[in-house]
Amino acid sequence: MPLTPFGLMRQMMEDMDQLFIGFGGRGFIPRSSVLDEGLWSPQVDVLEKNGQLIVKADLPGMKQDDIHVELQNDQLVIEGERSFEVEEEQEAEGVWSLERGTGTFRRAIPLPEGIDTESVEANFENGVLEISLKLPEAEPQGKRIAVKGGSRDEARKLTRGKPVH
Repeated sequence: MPLTPFGLMRQMMEDMDQLFIGFGGRGFIPRSSVLDEGLWSPQVDVLEKNGQLIVKADLPGMKQDDIHVELQNDQLVIEGERSFEVEEEQEAEGVWSLERGTGTFRRAIPLPEGIDTESVEANFENGVLEISLKLPEAEPQGKRIAVKGGSRDEARKLTRGKPVH
């Protein structure tokens, strides 16, 4: 590989990442959640729609066979491995930057209490993994009491001469 400023900088960053990973660190790869583990971290959206908890993970360039989804205790765990033909790209002349993350990943998404784990469905299409789980039915928080009309005079006539309890 020719000694270019970009090549030297990339090699230095790789060496530093390996040094920190060797000491039990994760290198200089940013993390969006303390529940992420691995060499790269896919972006994940979690939302509620029509009584379902929907989890969408961007996994471009991955194959369905490389993705594993599990329910563990009170978490939804998504893990897998993504690889590209990085060596060919690194040997190419004029490489300026390589930013696509490769390697293993693990995302653990906490689930709300009472979620229906039997109704889980996962679908992978066009590089997006979508997982849906049925949310627990919301328990009523109180009871509405109907207010009836009437006047005080009518109420007094009804109770006159009768003990009021």
